[in-house]
Amino acid sequence: MAAVTLEDMKNYLKVDSDITADDDYIKGCMTAAVDYIEQTTGKKFNPDAELFNICQRELVLQWYENRTSFTTKTNLNELPHSLSALIRHISLAGHYETLDGDTDD
Repeated sequence: MAAVTLEDMKNYLKVDSDITADDDYIKGCMTAAVDYIEQTTGKKFNPDAELFNICQRELVLQWYENRTSFTTKTNLNELPHSLSALIRHISLAGHYETLDGDTDD
């Protein structure tokens, strides 16, 4: 599978393709998600690995749906368990390339 496109992401977020008001925000979140995954896991983002793409989509979804400065949610700073599990798996998996170019295998 190839890297997630803006069109893919808008479909995942259930944003109509003809609505473009949030396109820059969504693209920024997509870039930030890649950086977040790399910096949190120490692994180079691999757009050919669907696990990385799912993680990117889920991070963007989390940020897109929770971008208000005020909320009644008590655990807004915590990622959902499923997303935390994906990030932890990527971090621990030895067959993904590290940021310094090595694999843990």
